[in-house]
Amino acid sequence: MDIVVTSAEMQACDRYAIERNGVPSSILMENAGRCVADVARDRLQSTGGKDAIIVCGTGRNGGDGFVAARHLVESGVRVRVMLIGRRTGLKGDPRAQFDILRSLSRESGMRDLLDLVVDPTGRSVAAAKQPALIVDALFGIGFRGRLTGGFRKVVAWINLQRVPTISVDIPSGLDADTGRVADVCVRADSTVTMGFLKSGLLIGRGPEMSGEIVTAGLGIPLRTPRCSGGEMFVPQRDDVRTALPRRRFDAHKHSVGKILIFAGSVGYTGAAALTAMSALKSGAGAVILATPASVHSILAKKLTEVMVRPLKDSPDGAFCPESLESVGRELDWADVIIAGPGIGPTRLAGAFIEKLLKTSGKRFVFDADGLSHIAQNNVARGNLRKNRCILTPHAGEFSRLAGLDNTELEEDRLGLARNYVKRNKITLILKGAPTLTVDSDGTAFFNPTGNRGMATAGMGDVLAGIVGALWAETGDTISAAYSGAYLHGEAGDQAMNRLGYRSLMAGDLLNQLPQVFKEYDDN
Repeated sequence: MDIVVTSAEMQACDRYAIERNGVPSSILMENAGRCVADVARDRLQSTGGKDAIIVCGTGRNGGDGFVAARHLVESGVRVRVMLIGRRTGLKGDPRAQFDILRSLSRESGMRDLLDLVVDPTGRSVAAAKQPALIVDALFGIGFRGRLTGGFRKVVAWINLQRVPTISVDIPSGLDADTGRVADVCVRADSTVTMGFLKSGLLIGRGPEMSGEIVTAGLGIPLRTPRCSGGEMFVPQRDDVRTALPRRRFDAHKHSVGKILIFAGSVGYTGAAALTAMSALKSGAGAVILATPASVHSILAKKLTEVMVRPLKDSPDGAFCPESLESVGRELDWADVIIAGPGIGPTRLAGAFIEKLLKTSGKRFVFDADGLSHIAQNNVARGNLRKNRCILTPHAGEFSRLAGLDNTELEEDRLGLARNYVKRNKITLILKGAPTLTVDSDGTAFFNPTGNRGMATAGMGDVLAGIVGALWAETGDTISAAYSGAYLHGEAGDQAMNRLGYRSLMAGDLLNQLPQVFKEYDDN
């Protein structure tokens, strides 16, 4: 898995390398700047460009920019370095690297290749000739708040240029932890981030502002940081392959996962069908769909391979507390219970969810209307801890669960998700771009798969079925959650490659699942 860190954790890694391993800070800066220059050189070669502007701040990010400039000049690239700040603001390694550039710029052979500009106000960028490439080395991972003065002016100018832009470590103006942009931010085509991925590159507006992310090594083995709120990762294909269960030769339908699903109501049969078929196509050995009697015949005709059980229902054709009276045996039988898709918004359906959660020690996947009822019911929320639960909300559902508004959630998606799971002792799959899976100890997984075509009804029902099936077979909560999210997104990506994004439907993912699982099983 790729490791993800906060800004504080990355700074701790640097300190450890310097103080405990004896690596000079100047070596870290040299290696970082060389990595930026390598990426910049590749971009220039692909476009045929021969000149670049590197805008630098006075901190270590600017120092990385100075080093990159030196390596580019050595390659024959014409470079204008613009220090947005005063020379007196440069200290330590950045000051040393700036002085090297100043000395080089005075040599006769370098005057045509290296131009050094000190501009505390940022006004000179307005008159700059458009280069073939821009490197943003204004602010690094320690930046918080909003850009002001000359920095804001420079960032606005960068975003107006129609040339490739590379940001050093993180786009200037982006919060490295939350992905928040307070006002303006560099919109990079590529971001060369040092050592480990930063969480702010992956959430909030990070993906929009960062472009292609290149994780650059610093030439030394970095120590995995001590994580304050829990570890963070981006799962890769091999991680998911390893997490998937290996089926025994003597497997039978009751040994590979038994799932009980409470779903459907009048007008909402599609959600129930998608969830049940998704669970089967994801490897479940046996699936029972328990659904209100009023829609039983519809679903029984639609689902040949699923056992469909009619339950006592309310006058409006939805679940009610009495729906549980006839499924005691099935509750004991099931390895995993999925509840919520299409059960409807009625008061009696909410009372059903409350009664269901009083069942102690079961494994539940809650989705859709089930989540809405938990959010509205203090007793149901209080009973989450009695069971082992995976919740799969989208942003609106999570905001209701956590008592937030959508604006608050986008301020710090990761932090709020971590607080919620630790408080309620559940596992969370917070759907979005990207989907974020967080375990009860705060360990977080950023899902790298999925696409914009998946913004359509029914996708969550398919996800619930995948997660439930994996959990029923493996018994491992967190691997079922992050692997389910990954495979759900991969099915969406494969379906989009065939069909395009605009017409993509949940049923297309359902039809793609066999091919996705086949590829993993074949390998």
